[in-house]
Amino acid sequence: MDELDGKLEFPTDPQLMQEVTPDSRYDPLYMLIEIEYAVKRGEYSSIEEFFEMSNKQTKSEQSETTETAPAKPELQALNTPMPGALGYIYIDTNAHAHFTEEAARLKKRIVNALYWIAQYTGDFGVLPTFEDVFEKAQMIAAAPDAHLFVRDNNYDSHQFHEQETRQAVSGSQMFRIEQNSRTVLTLGPVIKMLATLGYNADHLTREDLYTEVNEQQRQRNLSKAAQDDNAKLAQKQRMQAASKNVDFGV
Repeated sequence: MDELDGKLEFPTDPQLMQEVTPDSRYDPLYMLIEIEYAVKRGEYSSIEEFFEMSNKQTKSEQSETTETAPAKPELQALNTPMPGALGYIYIDTNAHAHFTEEAARLKKRIVNALYWIAQYTGDFGVLPTFEDVFEKAQMIAAAPDAHLFVRDNNYDSHQFHEQETRQAVSGSQMFRIEQNSRTVLTLGPVIKMLATLGYNADHLTREDLYTEVNEQQRQRNLSKAAQDDNAKLAQKQRMQAASKNVDFGV
């Protein structure tokens, strides 16, 4: 799809365009001009005669069409709607490639969401383990309220009352966890649907996806730590420079 002069142009099959383009012979202006010329030439004496002859010509053309060869069984199967089907969709090579890439992309999004659920429910500054992501986080994503509670919503005297089976988190943590849980619950059925159609992205294993996400987070942590160290060093140097202008006589 290209955008030219502010208009969107779609690459369309010429044969399909011919099938869906209205027949110009039935345009009112075109028909009036044809009738006018036909009457002037003396071919017809009235509009009714023109339409009557046109209908006869159309029926004659339809009767002269040759019968096509019977469709192959494969084509018949492709063009037989399944029970409850709303229509047809024909997949070309580009669509195959798109669905394959989409299956891989959605798989990565789900693992990334599970990873951050494990981050928000784990110890501060500690990267989640493989088990945290694919065991603990999956369990929480399925039902956050069954395993977590917001400690800010509980009075101090009742904060941990009857909460032995649930983990206390802050309100902001709960918000992020619920966001990532919705991502997992929304994309999970899509992944399964694509898998039934043969697009399962099996080349991406859990181990590979965890390693990729975990390494990205580790690199982010290292970069942030380096930035913090540089900020502390810069602050120390500013304080040392400013102290030279201060004299208390000692």
